[in-house]
Amino acid sequence: MGDVFLGQIHLSLSSLSLTGPHPPRSYQAWYSLRPGSEYSPLKIGSMRLLLIYHEDYILTSTTYQPLLNLLVNSITEPDFQDTSLCILNEVSKDRSAMGLCIVNLFLQLNKFEELAHRLITVEVTSTSDPNTLFRGNSVASKVIDEFMKVVGQTYLHRTLQPCIDEIFEVKRSCEIDQSKLSEGENIDLNMTNLLFFVEKLMSAITSSARSCPSVMKRIFHLLRTLSVKQFPEFEDEVRFTSISGFIFLRFFAPAILNPKLFGLRPENPVSTCTHRNKIHVLCSSWWNLEGKKNQTVSRTLLLISKTIQNLGNVGARVNK
Repeated sequence: MGDVFLGQIHLSLSSLSLTGPHPPRSYQAWYSLRPGSEYSPLKIGSMRLLLIYHEDYILTSTTYQPLLNLLVNSITEPDFQDTSLCILNEVSKDRSAMGLCIVNLFLQLNKFEELAHRLITVEVTSTSDPNTLFRGNSVASKVIDEFMKVVGQTYLHRTLQPCIDEIFEVKRSCEIDQSKLSEGENIDLNMTNLLFFVEKLMSAITSSARSCPSVMKRIFHLLRTLSVKQFPEFEDEVRFTSISGFIFLRFFAPAILNPKLFGLRPENPVSTCTHRNKIHVLCSSWWNLEGKKNQTVSRTLLLISKTIQNLGNVGARVNK
């Protein structure tokens, strides 16, 4: 079911009585919904809104120059663990937001590859087991995660979009857990469906090398080079897992599981059945059917994502 326009609300910030001594401040009230046309006779209803108002004071760029210098100089500091970048990672409540800020800053300064070289070097040299390489929540992992989302968004959409759209359109069951099968489902047919989508997505991914942004390729080359240098006895495995651990486990698989988060779909396949008690429904059987279809899509995305993750481990640690 697509988005349906029900009504609109117009708010003036100056008319709000924002409470609280310090930002962010909040405000709650009921507002009448207005129809799309001023001539519409419909009485749509009202909506209660909770508004949160937050003020940010932005100063001139020169004010932030000392902080900028401190962050940039972290690249060349001999003891990286005591630099401002590492301290930021430790004190940040939202490490993804922190990583995104760092990525945008160093990309703007054309220093991201220098930063990546230092982060990857520190991460690799401090890891004793190749199986745990980049599996933690370190600065390097978060920064490269956000870097791929920023730089690789167009590449991601071009690679996954056609197959993701098909999954949403056909709503074909891929359930292979015997205990979760619906009445009348054929597990062999579902396995065929799952293999079809996995093979289609893997084919799209493995044939997308030319579309991958050059800067991402350089970062992946750096990952492989430094990882092989640190673990020469595991070269045959590490030369692949150092890259697949990012591009499969942290890029493609999460995008398949949550297409809305990565901009591949306007919404995730949430069951519409959960809303039946909140609005008047004339045909509950239709909502049940749509809810079941959405649950099928959600489960299909989960199974495909798990399979892609296992394939991303290049078989060495796959036990399923």
